[in-house]
Amino acid sequence: MGVLGYVYRNEPTRATDIASWIGIGPAALSRQVSDLESQGFVQRTQCSSDARAQLISLTPEGKDEVDRAFKRRADLLSDLLKDWDDTEIAEAAATVNRIQLALRAGVDSMSGKNTQAAPAVPKGNA
Repeated sequence: MGVLGYVYRNEPTRATDIASWIGIGPAALSRQVSDLESQGFVQRTQCSSDARAQLISLTPEGKDEVDRAFKRRADLLSDLLKDWDDTEIAEAAATVNRIQLALRAGVDSMSGKNTQAAPAVPKGNA
């Protein structure tokens, strides 16, 4: 879901941007994109501003696949957390968001970007 999810949020996008975000090399990404293209989920088009580059975007089938995956995840989480109250869900969501921001900042710093990690929130204040 990594490649499809990134393209869903950033289309059209260059393969180098996807590879950098996921943290894999261009050859590995090329294989993944080829597989997704053969399944009918993505398409490549020539970049109008750089003849050497290709842009990757989702096909309608690819968008449907991402939407179905998001729904499956939401349904699963809803079922798993059905006994949680609103406060527990809010605290968990805040923690997951902070973890995601910290991980993104780490990945960005490895690629030379300057993203700030989320500040720690004292226990009980999530």
